[in-house]
Order: sequence, then C-alpha cells, then structure tokens
Amino acid sequence: MRKLTWFAALVVAGALFAFLAAPAARADSEQSEKTTIFAALTAMSGTEPPVTLTVAASGVAYTINVTKDTKFVRRFGAKSVLTEFVLGDILEIKGKFTGGSNSTTIDAQWIKNYSIQRAGGTFNGKITTLDCSNSKFTLDPDGSRPNQTVKLSALTKILRGGIQIACTDLVASERVTVIGLWRQSINQIDADRVIVKLRTVACQRSSKSRKKTTTAQQVPRKRTTTIMTKKAPRNGPSMSTLRRKYS
Repeated sequence: MRKLTWFAALVVAGALFAFLAAPAARADSEQSEKTTIFAALTAMSGTEPPVTLTVAASGVAYTINVTKDTKFVRRFGAKSVLTEFVLGDILEIKGKFTGGSNSTTIDAQWIKNYSIQRAGGTFNGKITTLDCSNSKFTLDPDGSRPNQTVKLSALTKILRGGIQIACTDLVASERVTVIGLWRQSINQIDADRVIVKLRTVACQRSSKSRKKTTTAQQVPRKRTTTIMTKKAPRNGPSMSTLRRKYS
C-alpha cells in the first residue's frame, strides 16, 4: 500500500512538472524564432504589399515576406512606405523565421530604412550641371557634404520669386534651396521644392549691366577748390577788450 502511495505521488509530481514546463518551452521556442537583422536591399518583387524582398547580410541572402501589416519607418522613426525604397538601401528588419532559426525566410513585422530621411533633407547650395531631359541636376551644397543629385518629378515645385518655373528656366551657378527626401547612401535628393535665391539672380543681372557700361561713357568728376576768406570784424570792441579797459 505504501509503495502505491509513493508511485502515485511521483506520477502527480511528474504531471505537475510537465504542466509547468510546457508554457516555458513554448515561450523559448517562440523567442528563438524571433529575429532582427541588418541587411542591404538587393531585390524587390513590387512596391505594394504583399511582396517579397531579397536582402543580403554577412554573405547570406534572406527572403523577406512583407504583408499589409508590416510597418515601415525612415531613419529617424517617421512613417515610410515601400515606394520610397530603392536597391542598395540599408534596412533593419524585425520578424519571425518561417521555418525555425535555421531558415533564411522571415515574415517581417517592422522594417526601418536607414538610407532615407527628411530630417536634414534641406540643402543650400549652387547648381553645377543641369540635365532637364532626365529631370535632374547636380547640386554643390554648402558645408562639407558631397555633391548631390537632385531628382525632379511631376510633383516637384520650382520657385523663383514665388512664381513656379520649369527645370529649363534654371541656370547653372544659381544658388538654390532644395527640400526633399534625402537618400544618404547614394547622395540623392528626391526634391519636393527647389527655391531659387533671388539675390543670385539680381547679382547676375547687375554683373551683366556693368559689363555693358564702358569707361568712355563715364563722365569725369570736376575738381573744385575752396578759397578760405577771413571773417569780417565784428562791429565794436569785443567783451574781453571792454573788460580790460574798464576793469
């Protein structure tokens, strides 16, 4: 009877241990399937989810499944969309392996694109070359940042003095402010606005007008001389003379 009691106690203890250990095992399994990788974008099947991305990290190619529930953000956390992504972008991907931790296929839950940002996407500088047939120009920005390719689209507004103009109205060497989405990894700005500095235009016109003026047309200044004359004496003696005379 005593042996049966001990056996029953062991069975109950074993069952209790299995019951308590099962949730922990499931949690460890789920945790092991979660992953975060940093990788370069090498291919895209489209720009409207559901799509598949191919990325490379440490020589390994990963397949990333993107759904309508996948969240996209830019470098500093602002919301993004897949249409902003281009090949070569550096991504941080959080999700789950579909076939265990040895799989190279990930169902993405959250993707950050470190290559795109609007913060810091305002540039002041000088236009160096224009390629309006391909809707772009090269900007030499102020400061230490390298030359940037400014991409124009049908939505880009180019303004001079508050008046909207076309790319063909721009002039090389004009100073401009460019505002848009900065693709830091490829030194490109997808421009929302290009604002021409009016001071540059005024200086250019002034320079042209000075060239047209010749020295022969300038009238020399006449020299004038000033003749100093003595002041006429006052009527009557001065106060100092009167003081000396009647003191």
